Amino acid sequence: LLAQLDRLQEHMPVREANARRLGQLLGQIPGLRPLPEDGRVTSHGRHLFLVRYDADAFGGHSREEFIAALRAEGITPVSPGYVPLYRQAAIRNAVPDTPPADAWAALYPVTEAAAANGIWFFQFALLGDPGDMEDIAAAAAKIQSAWSA
Repeated sequence: LLAQLDRLQEHMPVREANARRLGQLLGQIPGLRPLPEDGRVTSHGRHLFLVRYDADAFGGHSREEFIAALRAEGITPVSPGYVPLYRQAAIRNAVPDTPPADAWAALYPVTEAAAANGIWFFQFALLGDPGDMEDIAAAAAKIQSAWSA
């Protein structure tokens, strides 16, 4: 990690520009909604690029099917990502008398929805050139078009 810090100043503008472009492109595809930017944030680490997936806009295909299709199109730095902390075995084992995960899930429906519908593009995807952002969006649009027909 320390070796990467030397490249931080070089990487940050690239990540930021590519995140903006990827957000614009994916935001035009029905069923994909990049997370909105918070105007108060002056610098973002861009270690992940998050998108919400709506299966209904993709013919009912699951998020996992969409990720598999992206990978088949050559888009590999993508993951379903987040698992809520209350579902993590380490937390559940470390905290005595932890309620069942489903009990927590009922208390945190927004967390559950984010975990169920989120897609992560890893930061190294944002270190590519602008054409790479176009490739990601083109693959997603191709899948959306095929599945929504």
